Amino acid sequence: MNDEHYRMTTEVPFTVSTSMFNRMLGMNNLVAALNNISYEDNKYPPHNVYKDGDNYVVEIALAGWEEDDISVIVENLKLIIEGEKQDSDTPPKHMAYKGISTKNFSKTFILAPHYMVTDATFKNGLLTIEVKHFLPEELKPKEIKIST
Repeated sequence: MNDEHYRMTTEVPFTVSTSMFNRMLGMNNLVAALNNISYEDNKYPPHNVYKDGDNYVVEIALAGWEEDDISVIVENLKLIIEGEKQDSDTPPKHMAYKGISTKNFSKTFILAPHYMVTDATFKNGLLTIEVKHFLPEELKPKEIKIST
């Protein structure tokens, strides 16, 4: 199986919801093709999602942000990450070039059942959110004894 086929068929336990489009990460060939379409509102801030065993990690690049400017909220099956810059008392800089964006943002990830956000850390401009898989005991495989 080649890497592209694997990337297009691997299941991911949540989707990324934006105001323009509900982007799914993986799931099937059609969705994978749609996922490759770029929409301006989903580019900022850039993020990674990777699998770590049965769990997932979401990384969001937030250079120039402070921890107090970022909120991570879990509501129902939604993971909502928002950034709003607080007004600063320092006068604005006269920028010759501004390549590091600090515009306000909101990203929403729709979690699949049995996935829970367990931790969020912010270090060196990278917000890392851990999403763990918790399969309830009643859904775990069990062997049924055959009686005679």
